[in-house]
Amino acid sequence: MAPEIRPDKSHVVIGTLNHGNEIVLYVKPAHRDAWKAPAFASALGLFISRGIPIHVSCNDELTRVF
Repeated sequence: MAPEIRPDKSHVVIGTLNHGNEIVLYVKPAHRDAWKAPAFASALGLFISRGIPIHVSCNDELTRVF
């Protein structure tokens, strides 16, 4: 894992849903847009190119973003 996307640095925890078929990015309200950081661009692009749905979870509210 690239150092800049480690949860303690990026404020984003990457998880999965539906037996690994979807990605969920867990963020805290104080860092709601942390997943939009350039450090995540290549990983998110890879998931998107493979048709993997991506969701963001903040305060237990799940929103599909791709």
